Amino acid sequence: MDKLDVVCTSRVVEFGPRDLSSTAWAFATLSFPHRPLFSSISTPSSAITKHFVPQDLATTAWAYARLQLDDGPLLQAISSESMKRMPEFHPQALANISWSLATMRLCDKPFLHSIASSALTPSPSGVYKPQDIANIAWSFATLHFAHEPLMQAIASAALVRLTEFKAQACANTAWAFATLALLDEPCSMLWRPRRCQRSCPANSGLKNLPIRPGRLPLWCSHITDLYCRRSPPRPKHK
Repeated sequence: MDKLDVVCTSRVVEFGPRDLSSTAWAFATLSFPHRPLFSSISTPSSAITKHFVPQDLATTAWAYARLQLDDGPLLQAISSESMKRMPEFHPQALANISWSLATMRLCDKPFLHSIASSALTPSPSGVYKPQDIANIAWSFATLHFAHEPLMQAIASAALVRLTEFKAQACANTAWAFATLALLDEPCSMLWRPRRCQRSCPANSGLKNLPIRPGRLPLWCSHITDLYCRRSPPRPKHK
């Protein structure tokens, strides 16, 4: 990787939009925060965001957030361009850019309103996967941005697809509603114990989430207890 990052840095001026976003994605996926490379990616990317497709915008934001690289000018350029083209974002790109904002703790309220409006509009480019739903819920809760119409829509969508949720997605969504203290219907129905007991895996890993006992609504504390009780014993090593 040491040689590859040097080569990429020296040739980044030749890269197009997809090359820039793919390179950022690759190094972020490998958890390799080579700052000279990401600095060299930032300048041309900021100048040509209008040529990025929504997936490239979301991928680039995700890469910088994944590595905790706070590049203000680039993130502002991505934000401005994304808001203009939000109807073009497919569900995964919308979830990824939401996650990026939350991970960087960037509470851009106009951008978040735009994301919420787009999420509430039926997408012609695909359906929301459980992970997308969970990521958007987690992102808005992390930024303490309680967009109730969006969260109610998330609750309604999750109710009919809860059996598809993996443990972490199930737990993150529960955490989001607890953090935002949204207990109105249909939100409060989402995590009733009988429904969760039927649909969520036993080995949840919920205890690893940053949940503070005593600060949760009763129903979310009940889920924590339920998950811990249903976790199978660890196999003994021979």
